[in-house]
Amino acid sequence: MGLNGCGKSSFIAQARGADHNRMVDRLQNKAFFVRVVDATHPTKGRFIFIDTPGFDNPTVSDKVIMVQVSDWLRTV
Repeated sequence: MGLNGCGKSSFIAQARGADHNRMVDRLQNKAFFVRVVDATHPTKGRFIFIDTPGFDNPTVSDKVIMVQVSDWLRTV
């Protein structure tokens, strides 16, 4: 979790070896929700990243984001 635009999705994309530019194009101008991202390291095995919406988003309040994240946490 972190501020909107701080690089959470970029870090996950880079850790997975994914094309970050394509991922950013897909996320821009769309509602972004909590998502699970699977990754496999060649020697360390499987990792699961949890990508969350950022705080200080100009279009969504921090309260809405916290409710969204806490609702997701209740389901796992």
